[in-house]
Amino acid sequence: MSVGTVFIVGAGPGDPGLLTVKALELVRTCDVLVYDNLMADECVALSRAAEKIYVGKGSGRHMMTQEAIGEILVDRARGGKTVVRLKGGDPFVFGRGGEECQTLGRASIPFVVVPGVTAGIAGPAYAGIPVTHRDMSRGVTLVTGHFSRDQEVELPWEALAGLGHTLVFYMAVAALERACSSLIQAGLAGDTPAALVEQATTGSQRTVTGTLSTIASLARERDVKPPALLVCGHVVDLQQELHWLPQLPLAGRSVLFTRAADRDYDAVDRLRALGAKVIDVPVVQLVARGDVGMDLASVEAVAFTSAAAVGFFFDLLARQGRDARALAGHVVAAATHTVASELERHGIAADLDLEVVRSLGLARALKAHGVGGPRRVLLPRSAAAGADLVTDLERAGLEPVTLVLYDTLPADLGWLEVKLAGRSPDAVVFLSGSGVAAVLAAVPALLDLERPPLWACVGRLSAQALESRGIVPDVLPTRPDVDMLVDDLVEKMGSQP
Repeated sequence: MSVGTVFIVGAGPGDPGLLTVKALELVRTCDVLVYDNLMADECVALSRAAEKIYVGKGSGRHMMTQEAIGEILVDRARGGKTVVRLKGGDPFVFGRGGEECQTLGRASIPFVVVPGVTAGIAGPAYAGIPVTHRDMSRGVTLVTGHFSRDQEVELPWEALAGLGHTLVFYMAVAALERACSSLIQAGLAGDTPAALVEQATTGSQRTVTGTLSTIASLARERDVKPPALLVCGHVVDLQQELHWLPQLPLAGRSVLFTRAADRDYDAVDRLRALGAKVIDVPVVQLVARGDVGMDLASVEAVAFTSAAAVGFFFDLLARQGRDARALAGHVVAAATHTVASELERHGIAADLDLEVVRSLGLARALKAHGVGGPRRVLLPRSAAAGADLVTDLERAGLEPVTLVLYDTLPADLGWLEVKLAGRSPDAVVFLSGSGVAAVLAAVPALLDLERPPLWACVGRLSAQALESRGIVPDVLPTRPDVDMLVDDLVEKMGSQP
């Protein structure tokens, strides 16, 4: 077996729109994705890798040592896999990318470095702070804030203070007081403008401005948390004039979104578009069944209830040497906007009006469209799908034909506790009872938070699973519909300070 290649890829500071074209192509096509805690979940969701390995670190807690990460990269490459090591920002700017390349080189593993947009430039830019300016700063110096953890390392404070550059400290929160006091002692004026940029380039980005003398106390007052950048220099004064990032209604709010089977939800995109930081948690893995037979000629309609089912359905068509033309002459129904979007990606426009589906339900909407009994309706789905839709179709006089395309297996959520260390989500969304069990087993501390999140459940089954743990859902739509759930959640979150 030939040895695979490891791509050390910079993903940018958080906004997935800052991925380079080359990074996006590699993330989408790699066999193995290895990613860390600073990675935006949107970037991870873009990957169709067969294996995704979380190796993150958060608030002093490590999911995996640096040595273990290197062993994974070497092992998967020796297995002939194309591996993407996805790192926040730029892998060669305080990202330990150089160390990982050394490990690969010693093991004779070929590697490629794909630079990314570094947070020290992009974060201030999103805050309206240009790190260089002809009249204020002819240079910028990037500095690590991790010096405080190594008592044997001391920065050249006098040199930094005398440069006349904009100074940008990465990972600045832990070392903030020491950095500010050291710069002042080295001769930098205490009234030098300073800013902290928290959660740079994400919907939760927040900027706190002050001076070298005041920024540490302001950070305590405003409860600034990592990751955050410290920017020192007169360019900070331009922030009020050049601030361009719109203030979104859910900016600064975080939502833990657990999902049962679908790979993607447009509901997640909606929350992110409103400024929320969404932690996307797939609680199951989807595994295709290989021995599936399908006779489209025997049915009049095909009803899709999940985007995952659409993907597996077209995979099955491809294995049979067919494509979207096989659905010619059939009524194609989509249960949600997410499903309709996935069908469009495969060249199919759903026949049923989605607003009608939303108001009537799928079974009654099919009848309203003219699919009357005893018509046969194919239901491509998971082995774990419930029986409610089957019952509804039978009551409507239709004959449902289930087509089990894939199985759902529990996902490993060991990474989630590290991801949430030191952070409390503002809302938690559950789409299934199994999701409730899986997440609360992985992060039991969610039940004991001083400021509990809003608990949102899509239907009675997930609500009952939550209530069995002594929690009454704050959000429960009148009908089990993800879009309605998000509508109600946004309204609820928007009414809270």
